Amino acid sequence: MNKNADVIIIGAGIIGAAIGYYLAVKGKKVIILEKSDLAAGATGSCDQFVVLQSKIPGIHLEIALESANLYKQLVRDLDQDLEYHASGGMIVIENETELKVMEERVAKQCSGGLNVEILDIKEAKKIQPELSEKLVGAVYCPSDAHVSSLKVTEAFLKEVAKKGGEVYNFTEVTDLIQDNDEVKGVITPRGEFRGDYVVNAAGVYAPTIGSMIGLEIPIKPRRGQLVVTEAIPEFVSQVTLSTKYLAAKHSPEILDNVSTQSKELGVGLAMEQTQKGNLLFGATREYVGFDNSVTREGILEIIKNAVAIYPRIKHFHVIRCFAGLRPATPDGLPILGSIDKHAGLIMAAGHEGDGICLAPITGRLISDYICGDNLAFDLEPFSIKRFLN
Repeated sequence: MNKNADVIIIGAGIIGAAIGYYLAVKGKKVIILEKSDLAAGATGSCDQFVVLQSKIPGIHLEIALESANLYKQLVRDLDQDLEYHASGGMIVIENETELKVMEERVAKQCSGGLNVEILDIKEAKKIQPELSEKLVGAVYCPSDAHVSSLKVTEAFLKEVAKKGGEVYNFTEVTDLIQDNDEVKGVITPRGEFRGDYVVNAAGVYAPTIGSMIGLEIPIKPRRGQLVVTEAIPEFVSQVTLSTKYLAAKHSPEILDNVSTQSKELGVGLAMEQTQKGNLLFGATREYVGFDNSVTREGILEIIKNAVAIYPRIKHFHVIRCFAGLRPATPDGLPILGSIDKHAGLIMAAGHEGDGICLAPITGRLISDYICGDNLAFDLEPFSIKRFLN
């Protein structure tokens, strides 16, 4: 089987699906190739957050704000319930050291246009009554939301198919086709797929694609373990993160007050309650290669941490634990855009824990770039050039 399209996308997770959707809307013929099943990677093994206040003030927050706006449009445009709810979110503060850090962060976020404020614990408990009274307080953002990443991905891919695009699951890319360093297509066990552009949206496997042409892509898998409880009546009405969750990703220096094991595992709270009533919470941030197994140590630390913030959790039954691999970059920002020495190859990977939130804006930016349209944001801050000598 040899096929041609305007754009070949490697990866049918939420990032690849979003890019395919926005390109198809613009009339481009798209082929999406997935080595496993759709959403089999990070998209299907993560939390479901569209959280704005977890983003670093600056360009990171700016693209997240625009992505949140695009989600509101997608709710209207996509013919499927995405389980999108902008019910607000909190980042809990456990001690005075964390409070100082969050005060500085909130001031910068407010100046960046985010509606966010710090509440003391009494005020926070009016919104989330189950919070521990031992907490110092919480940062509250009414714009934070959650969504079903699986339903969003499925909806994107359905629209791609409606508009003449094709999706091939269980179709691994084994090599890239080049002509004088210009990438022209891919080779798979099904045959060759050629296009004007090839988009590398392979998540943690993006470096494998890059290695096929001698390109070193600085993305490493970072394991996140999570816990799922039985379905219960409403327990948390909003997305809840902890300051430790942010610290594990961006500011490990403020984790000096936590246990050595918890610090090594990168444990911090990230919790939501699904539409069916299950609590979904984690997480760890571990560099363990491609090992996506669950560990006793990791799950116990996650539960211990969660109980300290929401004490009544200890009475609920755990029905499942799982882990996913997040594609992490050294600076926490994704790698987006073209590769100077390899024309035709477009990068769209490295979102780590922000892939769900940033999928719409990523899809929009990459499609606009390929189509030669005006970009809402300059891609230079996301270029792979920032990592190359």
